Amino acid sequence: MVYTEEQLKRMALPLGDTENEKCVRAIKAIRDALKNLGYYSVNGDNVGTLVEGTFSYSIRMKKYATSEDVEIFIQGSYANNTCVRGESDVDIAVIRHDKYEYAFGDEFAPYIGGYEHSQEARTFKTIVLKALNDAFGPTNVHRHNKSIKVDGNTYRKQADVVPAFSIRYFYDSERIMTTIWKVLLSMQMMVRLVVNFFSSATGKLIHQRNMVNW
Repeated sequence: MVYTEEQLKRMALPLGDTENEKCVRAIKAIRDALKNLGYYSVNGDNVGTLVEGTFSYSIRMKKYATSEDVEIFIQGSYANNTCVRGESDVDIAVIRHDKYEYAFGDEFAPYIGGYEHSQEARTFKTIVLKALNDAFGPTNVHRHNKSIKVDGNTYRKQADVVPAFSIRYFYDSERIMTTIWKVLLSMQMMVRLVVNFFSSATGKLIHQRNMVNW
């Protein structure tokens, strides 16, 4: 596709008020769709931000009957204000915080099986897909490999919705402490060697000076 100079200038402009409002409406629309699943907004109708002064709008939601904890937030180019104005989709993450994937650091802790929630993650995506279908109609919702596209209109931006679980890193504290102690002991040995070296060197200098005095 070939763009004119005027089109490129327009795309390079910062996010305007109208497009910003359409982004806010998009994340609110996703929030309203999830309400049909029994979620409620923790802060009412207020929309916050992950980072103050940015367009990383976020909404925290919980479920009445369970401990489910979901956060919806805008990520990617719109959150960073690096989007192509008027052309980019808005990326909206739907993250479950009460369910999470375990990631083990290879340096300290080996992987321990039995913590994967991949099947539950796929189920969560299907649940979100149904809620979006009910809210926007199946012809306006398209399931992809990692995201669910919700068509936009003149009122709100087109959105790529990504349902996911949190990832938390766990390390073997005993192995970490063992490693730290080894480092500290090595440092202590180095300090002793340096002190002994200078003590020995100082003794030799004093001895030599005394011999000269004699």
